[in-house]
Amino acid sequence: MAYHIHLQSTPTTMDAAAHFAKNGAPHLSLITASEQTKGRGRQGKVWETHKGYAFAGTFILREAIGPHLPLVASLALLKACQKVLEENVTLNSQRPTLNLSIKWPNDILKGDDKIAGILVEQRSETLALIGMGVNVVKAPDAPHTALLNEGTKPQSHFVSTLKGCMERELTLYNQHGWPHFSEEYEENCTTIGKKVRWNQSPTTAIYGQVLGLNSQGALKLQDENGVTHLVHAGEIIAQAVTS
Repeated sequence: MAYHIHLQSTPTTMDAAAHFAKNGAPHLSLITASEQTKGRGRQGKVWETHKGYAFAGTFILREAIGPHLPLVASLALLKACQKVLEENVTLNSQRPTLNLSIKWPNDILKGDDKIAGILVEQRSETLALIGMGVNVVKAPDAPHTALLNEGTKPQSHFVSTLKGCMERELTLYNQHGWPHFSEEYEENCTTIGKKVRWNQSPTTAIYGQVLGLNSQGALKLQDENGVTHLVHAGEIIAQAVTS
């Protein structure tokens, strides 16, 4: 049976999960922390965790998933956020305005602002770590956007919702593969159809329009000369539309 281990403080839940995985933690175990002192995101960026307001956790996966793992995980996280937000606005007798989407490959946006991110590390063919950071409730004086403007349920409710969504999406992926998810992912991915700048390297940028995804989950980016590139990694920045 999967564990849920909660730590009061740790440098990163990713490193803590690696430790517990080495010591036999089973598939879909989740390591969470109230505070991360050295949280990290994609491309080495810092992820700041506001104690009591943010979720920081890492899932341990002990099975081969392949290149679609970040995309499947992002759909699971999106659905968990949607469910919690929908429950919150219903409790407050508000009309649900979810306005949540995915920025390729695995950031969650509320409107135009990032509220969650995922970092995937494949440690071996049968061990992957999926780190997630979510601004669940807006912290006082915090400049960033959060899923909820104020909390109506404890963090444990978000954790249980996320665990359920992760287990369900991974089970469906194992049963049906990526074709089961591809259309749903593209419908929820705000990057598709936009004009973007792809920072291919620190010194090279390509401008173009995102056409969609290929079968491996890479972006199909058509540049200004009509050449289509497959984007597997790198920073994608949406460009302002000029009239």
